[in-house]
Amino acid sequence: MEAEGKPGGGRLIGLSIFALLTLLVVGGIALGVELPSPLRSRQGVDAPLVDGSASDRATVGQDAVGEQPAPAGTVRVGVGDDLQQAVDDNAPGTTYVFAAGIHRELQVVPNDGDRFVGEPGAILSGARDVSAGVVDWVAERGAWYVEGQQQEGMQRGKIAEGGNQLDRRPEELFSDDRRLEHVASVDELQPGRWHFDYAGDRIWVGENPTTLGLLETSVSPDSISGERSPVRDVVVENLVIEKYASPAQLGAIGGHSAYGWSLNGVTVRDNHGGGIRIGPGMTVSASQISGNGQIGLVGSGADEDTGETAPVVVRENEISNNLALDFDPGWEGGGTKFTRMYSGLLVENNWIHDNVGNGLWVDIENYDTTLRSNLVEDNGWKGVFYEISYGPHPEYGGGPTRIYWNEVRGNGFEAPNEAKGPALMVSNSEQVEVFENVLHGNAGGILLRESSERVPHVVDVVVRHNDVSFESGLHGIFFHGSYDDAAMADYAADAAVVFAGNEYQVSASARFAWAGDTGDRDFWREMVGEEGLPAGATSQAGLARGAVEFSRSDYGARDQ
Repeated sequence: MEAEGKPGGGRLIGLSIFALLTLLVVGGIALGVELPSPLRSRQGVDAPLVDGSASDRATVGQDAVGEQPAPAGTVRVGVGDDLQQAVDDNAPGTTYVFAAGIHRELQVVPNDGDRFVGEPGAILSGARDVSAGVVDWVAERGAWYVEGQQQEGMQRGKIAEGGNQLDRRPEELFSDDRRLEHVASVDELQPGRWHFDYAGDRIWVGENPTTLGLLETSVSPDSISGERSPVRDVVVENLVIEKYASPAQLGAIGGHSAYGWSLNGVTVRDNHGGGIRIGPGMTVSASQISGNGQIGLVGSGADEDTGETAPVVVRENEISNNLALDFDPGWEGGGTKFTRMYSGLLVENNWIHDNVGNGLWVDIENYDTTLRSNLVEDNGWKGVFYEISYGPHPEYGGGPTRIYWNEVRGNGFEAPNEAKGPALMVSNSEQVEVFENVLHGNAGGILLRESSERVPHVVDVVVRHNDVSFESGLHGIFFHGSYDDAAMADYAADAAVVFAGNEYQVSASARFAWAGDTGDRDFWREMVGEEGLPAGATSQAGLARGAVEFSRSDYGARDQ
C-alpha cells in the first residue's frame, strides 16, 4: 500500500483422442455445430474437453424441454445472441462456444463449472458502435454529437497530480482502437478529444465522425463476472475481452467471488480500470493483458465477504502497457497488484514490461508467496514491489516468501524519486528471501524500506547471491518514521537483515544505504562487507547454474 507459494499449477484438463473425435463427429454432423480447433498446447494447461451428445445439447434461442435446464453440453453463441438467457436455461457445467466476430455489450453471470471458449477471432466487447453510418451524428457549431447515450458508470480512483480527473469516469471513446481524451466541455474539443454531456445524454466530438473510422464507446462494466455472487470453477479460453467500462480496481473479467476460475489464452485489453479481477484459487495462464486504463491484474486470494481463500497462480502471461490513463501509480496502477493471498501466490515465467507505475506489485497481507523466473523490464516505477506481507500463514501454513530467478531490467526511470524507482523493493515485510536474481540497468538496486509506523516490520529478510547493476539510485535499507540513530545502527543485526554474496556493477554516482546513512561502494564494503566489482568491470554472473530462466511463449487469444 504505497499511499496510505506454494508452487501450484493450473487445472489440467485432459483432451483424449476419443473424446475429440466423438465431439467432432457427433457435435459437428448431428447438430451442425462448428467447434473451434483444439487450442494450442501450453505448459501446465491443456486444451479443454468439450463433451456431450446430440441429445443433451441446446443451442441459443432453442427452448429447453419443460421447465428444467437443458443437461450440460455445448451451446454455440452467435453474435447478438442472448448469452445470459442461454446460461439461465442450461445446467451448470455447460460449454459455450463463441462464434468469430464482435459480441457487443455482452455481460453474463455464469453457473458453476461453465466453460466459455472462443473460436479464432471471437471478441467480447463492452463497447457500443457509434460510428457514422451506424448512428446518426448531428453537426452543431463546428462539432458533432450523437444522442441517446444514457450509460454512466461508477466514478472511482485517485488521479495523479495534474492528471485528467475525468479518468475517474469509466466511459471512454475509441477511434479505430485509439483512445481519445475525455474533456469537460464542448469548448475544449479538438482532434483526439471527446466530451460526454451526461445530463443531455450526448457524446460530442470535434471532428467529422465520417473521418474517425470505427467509433466505439465503453458501456458495460464487465463481461464474464464473478463480482456480484460466488461462482466456482469457470474456465475461459481463447477470447478477447476489450473496451469494457470497468471502474478502477475492478476488472473486465473475473471478480472477488470468482472461485477457482481458470483463464487460459485470453487477451484482455483497453478496458478502463482493471483488466482481470483476481478471485480465490484463480489461475491466469498464457494470456495477454495490455493497455488497460488503471491496471492489468488486480485482486485478492480471499473473498472479502466470506473470507474463503485459495492459492492463486499467474503463469506465462504478457502483462504490458497498463496504466494508460492518469490514475496515480502510488495509489494503485501499473502491471499487477495482489492482496490478501492468505494461502499462497505463485507468479512465474511472466513477461511484465512497459507498464506505467510498478510492474509486479504484491501488497497487504500476502503469505507464502513465490515470484520466480519472470522477466520484468522497462516499467516506469519499481520492477518488483513486495509490501506489508509475511511468510507462512498462521492457519494455512506455507513457507517464507521467495523471490528468485527473475530478470529485472531497465525499471524505475519515470519514478518521481529514488525511493519509488528501485529494481526491487521489500517494504515492511517479514520472512522474505531474495536470491539469485539478475537486476541490470535499473534506476536503483534492491531496497528495503522500514517504517516505524507500519506492521509487520522488516524482519528476517535475506538478500543473497544476486547480480546487481544500477545507476544513481539507492541500494540497501532505509528508514521512515521515529527511528533514532542508535535504533537504525542496530536494526539490521536485531532484525536479522542480511545482504551476502551479491555481485555489484555500479556507477560512481550509485548510493548505498545502511544504518541510517548513505555512501558509495567503499561505504557499503565497510558497513556490510560485500565486495563490489572494480569500476568498469562487466558482470558475468547472470542467473545461477540450475536456475530456470524466463522463456517467452505464445500469449493471448488466437485470431486464426
